[in-house]
Amino acid sequence: MYHGKNGIPAYVAVNGIVYDVTNSAAWRVATHFGLSAGKDLTTEFNSCHMGQDNCLI
Repeated sequence: MYHGKNGIPAYVAVNGIVYDVTNSAAWRVATHFGLSAGKDLTTEFNSCHMGQDNCLI
């Protein structure tokens, strides 16, 4: 539901934590490198950012 479209906030979940990426420049159109907000992106995040902190915001 929180897909970042039509004024709805953009949230993503990674490793059981929900992040509000609504105001993140990297997620400005509720997408980031082909990934969409409003989903659990644990697998995708870990395959690209393993060992990196603060990559979502």
